[in-house]
Amino acid sequence: MEIDNSPNWMTPFINYLEKGELPEDKGKAQRLKAKALKFFIEEGILYHRTFSSPILKCIGPEEAQYCLMEVHEGICGDHISAKALAHKIIRQGYYWPTILRDAIDFVKKCKECQLFSNVTRMSPVLPSSVLSTIPFAVWGIDIMGTFPRARGDLSTGETPFKLAYGTEVMLPIEVGSPSHRAINFDEIANEEGLRTNIELIDEVRDQVVARMEKYKEKTKEHFSKKSRVKNFQVRDLVLRDTEASDPTMTGKLIPRWEGPYKVKEVLWPGTYKLMNMDESEIPNTWHGLRLRKFYQ
Repeated sequence: MEIDNSPNWMTPFINYLEKGELPEDKGKAQRLKAKALKFFIEEGILYHRTFSSPILKCIGPEEAQYCLMEVHEGICGDHISAKALAHKIIRQGYYWPTILRDAIDFVKKCKECQLFSNVTRMSPVLPSSVLSTIPFAVWGIDIMGTFPRARGDLSTGETPFKLAYGTEVMLPIEVGSPSHRAINFDEIANEEGLRTNIELIDEVRDQVVARMEKYKEKTKEHFSKKSRVKNFQVRDLVLRDTEASDPTMTGKLIPRWEGPYKVKEVLWPGTYKLMNMDESEIPNTWHGLRLRKFYQ
């Protein structure tokens, strides 16, 4: 390939080693002198000394891109991970200072690697709390008694019947075998107590709602840790889970993803309409769990 001789990261080292040129800034000059101890020039080529590898040939951006492509997806390439790719290039005798970062970017944009990457099952959207302002509509008829208590003070602590009528229900067993409160029943005192409870029920309900809100927030925080937020915008390029579009497309040699496609519309967080690259619409809506960003 043709060598690019335009200025790049090697230029300051070559100028210093060949001509003794240093930057005007004293700090930069000192750092350059320290780094230059690891380099030397032989027959016009800059080399880098290492402790664990052979002497490495220093290369510019164009040669670096060629090395990344050849080692990763060339004749003997096997689409290895970014860190393995950087190590393999070094073992084959080449060096530039951003080799690991460039390898990460290159692998991230490799289409074949993206098509065969694992399908994550983590939620792409954060959970949201749903709190009803009408407890009885949510809980229904009380046939279970008091709900089991959550840890701490996060449970309601009250039965649905009490939240609806202001007092606890008399259980059927108390009719056949009277309990202490049934034996000592006073109709007049009971009527006064029921009326008092009705007057106080709003305060009890407010306390329960506050406890439920706190419980919902704790629950949301717990499940948010298991979410990996993915927010796609209109015209973003995405890949689609192959199995989601065709459940019969399974097997070790079949790509896990297909595409790329464009996001046509964001219906609501985590749900999207897609279109082909020629902008023809794709039927159905697609959940963010079945999509991943495509890099190019």
